[in-house]
Amino acid sequence: MHRVMKELMDKTREKYEKKRNKFNFFERTYFNKLKKPLWARSRGDRRFDVVYRDQGLLYSEGKIVLASIFKANSLLFKHGEKDCPAAVIFSEDPYFEENYFELDKIVDYLIDIADGYSADSEFRNLTRILNEEMSAHFNILLPFSICNGRKVYFTTIMVHRKHLPSNYLKSGWFPLLVCPSKTKASIILPYRYWDRKLVQMWRMKELPKRKYRETEPI
Repeated sequence: MHRVMKELMDKTREKYEKKRNKFNFFERTYFNKLKKPLWARSRGDRRFDVVYRDQGLLYSEGKIVLASIFKANSLLFKHGEKDCPAAVIFSEDPYFEENYFELDKIVDYLIDIADGYSADSEFRNLTRILNEEMSAHFNILLPFSICNGRKVYFTTIMVHRKHLPSNYLKSGWFPLLVCPSKTKASIILPYRYWDRKLVQMWRMKELPKRKYRETEPI
């Protein structure tokens, strides 16, 4: 599975590069275009405005990385219409695609830290961030001590259901478009650009399973 994940991510990158900046009318105006959820507009919620502002930048210059869920709104684990927030970790280091289980370990560390199982003062601020339900935090560099000495980021995203193969989170893994040097925003790579086998694995629930934290419904 280690090599399979890396190969599928590489094939996904190859597939997307053939389409990058060559989107057709349907892709530009509907499938790729992200709109702020109605619930966020009606509440004047501006936490994720940067996502909608910088989506064009992410499509044109973003790097595809493997993201792993730390927590997500409970509505996202079943069919529905509402797009909702989630918190994920990601790294630009290809090591984590060849050793995806290391991301699992980091998520487990974060869950323990959030639950208060670590008394280390190094994690005090991180504990606060992990437990905040109504705030958005972008591209927080995690302590090297829990990341095998490598750069791993914690960030919040808006999960737009139309970009998932199944409309909801069947798995905690997906390709993410990031560009940390130019924007703090990240978006899920629309599934039409995923490698076909990655889509099949998602739909068949063959991607690795593990525990997630859930936040309250909106």
